[in-house]
Amino acid sequence: MSDTIQATAIAALLGGVIDPDGSHQIAWDDPIGRYLSGGAGALAALAAKLNRSQEFQGYGLALGPQDLAEVETLRDVLSAIIRWFQESGWVVR
Repeated sequence: MSDTIQATAIAALLGGVIDPDGSHQIAWDDPIGRYLSGGAGALAALAAKLNRSQEFQGYGLALGPQDLAEVETLRDVLSAIIRWFQESGWVVR
């Protein structure tokens, strides 16, 4: 039997990492550069930050820099996280 998680729950977890105090409107189609700068190095750092975050730590999230290498929007980051859950045996609804 697989564990199940809602895609909306994953989005809420990501939102908690991106905007911890909830003071900004998250726009999933915004360019990722709105939320961080520094190119590939910043994306690798984001992968590590997500993996260590309180929000994802209990799930054992293990994104690598390659998982975020092609992202252009925050929605792409969300898709990469959802893909990780699915590849790790989770059912994402």
